[in-house]
Amino acid sequence: MRANARRDKAPALLTLREELEELNVLLRLCLPRYVPWKDGRYSGYSERGMGRPFFAYLLRCADEFYYLGHTADLTRRLQEHQEGGRCADTTPRRPVTLVWSEEFQTREQAKQAEARIKRWSRAKKEALARRDLAGLRLAARKSWTARQRRKLQTEDPE
Repeated sequence: MRANARRDKAPALLTLREELEELNVLLRLCLPRYVPWKDGRYSGYSERGMGRPFFAYLLRCADEFYYLGHTADLTRRLQEHQEGGRCADTTPRRPVTLVWSEEFQTREQAKQAEARIKRWSRAKKEALARRDLAGLRLAARKSWTARQRRKLQTEDPE
């Protein structure tokens, strides 16, 4: 009986293998092709999120300056910041320390996160570096008392 059961399953397995081979061919046609460089990195990138990840990162420099950027190879980019010469903003402010990074599927998502965080206040960036969600929310609030104080100072007394 076992031999008969095997014979019955054989055509199903054969069609399953054929379908998998067709699927592999389709995937190879759809996925972006990467050409490895000599140092093991890959050229090009995928905007559809099927390639390697991208990172948005925040550095704290020696003079407490915050630098925000995005990259596909975080370790290489940090090494470039430490060595200097590649970034005019961080070269005179070395050494730098990575205080925050986040992985994204596409370069566009990493750029959007970088642009959004660049508009943040220093207090919000420091809360992000501490990974302090409550502090981040607090720093995001507008200080209405400070606004009222400024408004009173700018008004002319009659």
